[in-house]
Amino acid sequence: MSARKSHFHAIETTARIGLVPGKDFDPGTLSALDQERIKSVPKVVLLKMMHRVQEQTVINGWLCFQSGVGDWGTDYLLRATTAWLGPGWNRVEDEVYPISMTDSLGDGSDGAAHQYTLHFATGQFPPSKGFWSLTMYDKENFLAQNALDDRYSLSQRDKLIRNSAVSAHAKAELAKSEHAIDPRRNLETA
Repeated sequence: MSARKSHFHAIETTARIGLVPGKDFDPGTLSALDQERIKSVPKVVLLKMMHRVQEQTVINGWLCFQSGVGDWGTDYLLRATTAWLGPGWNRVEDEVYPISMTDSLGDGSDGAAHQYTLHFATGQFPPSKGFWSLTMYDKENFLAQNALDDRYSLSQRDKLIRNSAVSAHAKAELAKSEHAIDPRRNLETA
């Protein structure tokens, strides 16, 4: 079945309320009841996306999407969920996007209250035939502002010593005593 045919049902369904490709949506054409009903759609969809995230496999504390990503088909909820988490996902055969939303005790991450350390033992960098990166986002899923002057990730492109352990530290603010110290010291090699 062609991609166009597989999407036909969704296009036909949304056309019933005037939502069609290439045209602006005018909610004023809906009945008063339907205009009120569509106001709840963003909240309902957000709850469904949050549930979809919670359904994913957790491996060593990292949430991982195992299938469908980047090869969406008609899984519109998966497409919306991953776009909400961050645009531009590739197929799982090519790239994975593990997400950590909890600490080592299973409690929700709270960068304002805690410092977190991600430790890679000697020789235990993420397995990859291409590249890997560790990127920190804020609670709205935007790149987290930090003291490293527009540096948002740690990756194999950094000058990390392959036969050493690496610890990356993350916290909301530097303590007053740390302001004079180069914040890059939070990236340590041993």
